[in-house]
Amino acid sequence: MTPWISARAAVLLGAGALSTAALVAAPHGRTHLDRAETLGHGDVGAASPADTVHARAVLAAARGASPLLCAMAARSLEGWGGGWSAAPIPGDEVVRATLRWTGGERPSAEAATLLAGAVGDADACVRRIGATLAGRSRDPAAVRALRSALGAAAAATRAAAALGLGFARDTGSLAPLGAALRDDAAEVRATAAWALGRIGDTGVAPGLRGALEDADRSVRRAALWALGQMRDSVARDAMIEALKDQDPEVRRTAARALGGNFVSPWPRPAPRPRPRPFPPGD
Repeated sequence: MTPWISARAAVLLGAGALSTAALVAAPHGRTHLDRAETLGHGDVGAASPADTVHARAVLAAARGASPLLCAMAARSLEGWGGGWSAAPIPGDEVVRATLRWTGGERPSAEAATLLAGAVGDADACVRRIGATLAGRSRDPAAVRALRSALGAAAAATRAAAALGLGFARDTGSLAPLGAALRDDAAEVRATAAWALGRIGDTGVAPGLRGALEDADRSVRRAALWALGQMRDSVARDAMIEALKDQDPEVRRTAARALGGNFVSPWPRPAPRPRPRPFPPGD
């Protein structure tokens, strides 16, 4: 099976934070949270797929994590890893059962929707982990839930929703993410810009170019990163303009974005032999 959560994240979220105090063993090797309500999601019911148990366990492990530990785990979740070459995971059988789930197939629709619902949680790490995993699942119901959360009253929820949509690379969210570039909260605007870069549709380049006028430098830097993902003349021109930004960090980001945005003049596939722009022998 293809692992959908890296082994590094499993170690950080599992061995470091998940304990048998939060979980109890059930017959036939299954596990469940002692009280599902502790996550704020209510009871999923007996008919729910078994992997909702593990989704709850991962969110429980994220709750209360330090910002550094959460950032390390969340970044590990962004890529693929683990599998047969992964190092052994310490912990008891209850922990290992959840970690085996994280190394298996993508979550069910119910588990993905549960993870998407975590974007409204009061805990910052729960929001980030839930948004990351829900987005990576690309489950249609989870994506709809994330898109709906872009309109939430809390800025933290809106930012987490934009994060999830970026990981989902959901082209259906281009319009609401574009609108989020004008959100009152800088965190939401910056995350929306990042998400648009993840999706990579060049049609949003003009909107991202406008974000380079944002008063908050984190938004300008996120917009530059996003423009750097697009091989587009509008994006390239915007990054060149940003080299004149008053903030040195923004100028540095613009230079880095330009470095990864070289648009070759050669058609694809390149002709053989390649024509030369000057007479041979000169």
